[in-house]
Amino acid sequence: MEIKFEQIINSKKNKPLLLLGSSKNMGNFPFEDFRGEIMVFGDTITRGRNLFKANYWVAANNEYPIPQIKLHSEILNKNLYTKFFFSHTAAFDNFWEYNPSNINKLIQNDWMIFDDRHFYGESCIPKKKCCKYISNKKYEKTIHEIFMDFFDEQFYPKRGATVAEIALMLSLIMGFNPIFIQGVDLPIYLKDYTHYKCAYSDEIMVKTKKLMAKKYLYKNLTNLTIFELFKKLKNKLFFNKINSKNKTYHESKLGKKLIASDEKSIFFKDLDNSLRNFEIYSSVGIKNNFLIYNLSENSNLNKIANIKYLNPDKLKSKFNHFFSN
Repeated sequence: MEIKFEQIINSKKNKPLLLLGSSKNMGNFPFEDFRGEIMVFGDTITRGRNLFKANYWVAANNEYPIPQIKLHSEILNKNLYTKFFFSHTAAFDNFWEYNPSNINKLIQNDWMIFDDRHFYGESCIPKKKCCKYISNKKYEKTIHEIFMDFFDEQFYPKRGATVAEIALMLSLIMGFNPIFIQGVDLPIYLKDYTHYKCAYSDEIMVKTKKLMAKKYLYKNLTNLTIFELFKKLKNKLFFNKINSKNKTYHESKLGKKLIASDEKSIFFKDLDNSLRNFEIYSSVGIKNNFLIYNLSENSNLNKIANIKYLNPDKLKSKFNHFFSN
């Protein structure tokens, strides 16, 4: 069933929250004793399926999870009591159409949508399918504008490298306090982009990538000329050839990959924007008496002044009232 954005505002005032990513230190948290709630993103929900039950799953991309993909809807339905908060402007910018009644048929979860990209009602350049979902209604504007309105702040919104930024905004709007962040490392280099090991989750990612590759191939075959397709393939083969030297094998969620020691992670391109965004959102939080802690020693979030590093081993002693033992 669809949840309207206004229903979540201050709905969890002063309750503790764990924001959880899927990096290799994801499991370094006393889940069983925690009296708060858990908000996940990416494939954390499957990687940690034997560790915790997530209360919220936040997504802002057009590949995973998509309710219209049977594999993904099955995962959502296995986590029936997890509320699914997702960007419909991301999920439906390419292959699928946004249809609320259809989503209700596909998944049994409570779900909520948000816009993550059309700042101040502006369309994408070039215009995309998602632009038809632009709205200037109070709670249908971008999540960034809703955040600014709620806290009476002004800043220039920018998209960053991770959905964890959106999860933090949602957490603050919902009133969670304190907020603990674990498993969000945002590494610069690909060799450092490691995940909490889970063969089941890796298999899901491989199947998803294959499915999406077929969709893009069909789209290219339909929309590109033979010359354009040949040029794309030639450029890809040439790029792989000249970049195949001085590489070593790296474990990824898609299996072993050859990478160079200085090859950048998927976060690198927009990392500066991400760190800027975390700085802005956390400073708004601190101004409004929120406490925000990062529990990962190697995370780039430790560069953010208003997000304090806290050793997970000291978590229960410092916040013993949020834990049962």
